[in-house]
Amino acid sequence: MVVPNWVSGPYAQLLTLEREATQILQRQPFFVPGVLQTERYAAAVVGETTGLAAGDPELGKRVALRMRRRAGFQARLEGERPPALAVVLHEAALRRPAVAPATIREQVEHLLEVIAGYPSVRIAMVSAEGPGAGGTFEVFVRDGVPQAAFREDADGDRLVTDPAEAGRLRADVEALLASAEASEKASQWLERIAAGL
Repeated sequence: MVVPNWVSGPYAQLLTLEREATQILQRQPFFVPGVLQTERYAAAVVGETTGLAAGDPELGKRVALRMRRRAGFQARLEGERPPALAVVLHEAALRRPAVAPATIREQVEHLLEVIAGYPSVRIAMVSAEGPGAGGTFEVFVRDGVPQAAFREDADGDRLVTDPAEAGRLRADVEALLASAEASEKASQWLERIAAGL
């Protein structure tokens, strides 16, 4: 994927790490991971976080990049050696007041398809009151060794290249995965959310 010159340096590195990692672990307390977002959900949350209005060309540009990112990752999932993706997803990511119920329903249906269709993907659900409601991050592992982590917080995007810190973040996600609802139960949880919309 050609990386546009308007993306931050850490985000550009994120795109490379997603293409190279054999395992990705994510903690997502606020949003569905970008590589799993539907176009309408992406437009809603990017608009919400940036203040860009529907129809703004800048919003369209950012959503288009996210959809290229998703397509590239999906191609990896369908390849001969798909990466393992483990996501701790907080219920709050699917209960966003600024996102229309129909958009949330479409996103939930997509997540259910991902769980059913890609054995290398594990989505674990945590209630809005559950543990790990801190910042968003992704840990990229290659051949069992944490390579880096990408953090998103109030200070912006940051790439963590210290192996010890990346290892600690990996341990945090693994601990949350152990306590969260595994994909089988996550599917039931997602179905309840969709039914309530």
